[in-house]
Amino acid sequence: MDKYIKALLEFLKLAPRYLIALVIVGALLLFSPESFLGRMGMTGFMQEHRGWVGLVTVLSLVLFLVDRTIAIYRGVERGRTRRAGEKRISRRLDDLTEREKQVLRYYINNKTKTNVLDMSCGVVEGLADAGIIARASYYSDVGTFFAYNMTEFAWAYLKERPHLLEGATTVVRTDKDW
Repeated sequence: MDKYIKALLEFLKLAPRYLIALVIVGALLLFSPESFLGRMGMTGFMQEHRGWVGLVTVLSLVLFLVDRTIAIYRGVERGRTRRAGEKRISRRLDDLTEREKQVLRYYINNKTKTNVLDMSCGVVEGLADAGIIARASYYSDVGTFFAYNMTEFAWAYLKERPHLLEGATTVVRTDKDW
């Protein structure tokens, strides 16, 4: 009995590409005319095991459909999460403080996606927490100064709307001294 349970568990671990192959082979065996099965030497096998072939075919089809349904659901959820994040970032970019604008101006004015900033600064960490910039490395050459990259969505959003970086000053901020 343990041998059958172990075989069933191994079957359930098959990748979807193998499951669909089992569905195709099973359907071919189940729905082919007797003359075709005879030429393939499968007539006797199918007479004895048609029920098992049918069961494996249906089970493979169900597992394949469940796997694809889960994959589609996860894809939809990733898209929904991404869009919600982009909406949150765009609202944040529409309401920047002057000090935040100074940090972000560096990226846009210098046409670069990387800036060296002091991670102990609240403005920098606020922009990072908002998903506008992200620390590019967890290693620093000098104390608390790290490279920060602007995220792709924030980069595209600000390139399309440079007026969002206009403010009381035209100061740009980098903490890079070299």
